[in-house]
Amino acid sequence: VEIKDVNFDDMHLMQKILWKANQSINERNVTSMLQLADRFQIKSLLHECEQFLSKDYPHFSFVEKIVYADQYRLASLKEVVLERASADDIEELKLSHEYASLEQDTIDRIIERRNQIIQNLMEYSQRPHSYSPQ
Repeated sequence: VEIKDVNFDDMHLMQKILWKANQSINERNVTSMLQLADRFQIKSLLHECEQFLSKDYPHFSFVEKIVYADQYRLASLKEVVLERASADDIEELKLSHEYASLEQDTIDRIIERRNQIIQNLMEYSQRPHSYSPQ
């Protein structure tokens, strides 16, 4: 059976991951595995990709992770990534071309997170701070 628009190596890799044949999700294959898992509706593989991307792994930026979470409807990843997001991360996303393609609920959560960061900064700046020279 021919499956159009699917790389044979990616399909073979997906099978190995699903069968736990000494293959796992990593930074080189997570994108293609997300695409295949979504296309063929393989929830267990989507979950594995989500778990991998949820790790505090520096290879993927905040923007990449939030786009994956939005595109593939990975709610847990979205929450983890937003919880770790800094004001700089959010600003970088807003300036990116990917921002316009995000779903409205994702944009709403990003705005909530930005507001939370601002609130935390305001609360911190209003606290009395003691200074003790060394």
